[in-house]
Amino acid sequence: MLCGKHAGGGRKPDDYIYVAMNSHWEMHGFELPKPPSGITWHMFANTDVMPPHDIWDIGKEPMLENQNEVLVGPRSLVILTGK
Repeated sequence: MLCGKHAGGGRKPDDYIYVAMNSHWEMHGFELPKPPSGITWHMFANTDVMPPHDIWDIGKEPMLENQNEVLVGPRSLVILTGK
């Protein structure tokens, strides 16, 4: 996880970034770290999903319904942004 409050030496707040990688041949759930108050997790990329739903434009990322866990498909990765 990259903490956005430290971007630009702490002078310029930015999004939080969380990357979950699953190298196993089965889907696995990853417990998400709780972001600071007022910040929610949004899906930026998911390599287990077919285009065009595998990546979203910046600012158009859908919010995760489950803010506690993300499922990552077999041999896939997920990139979340917290904003």
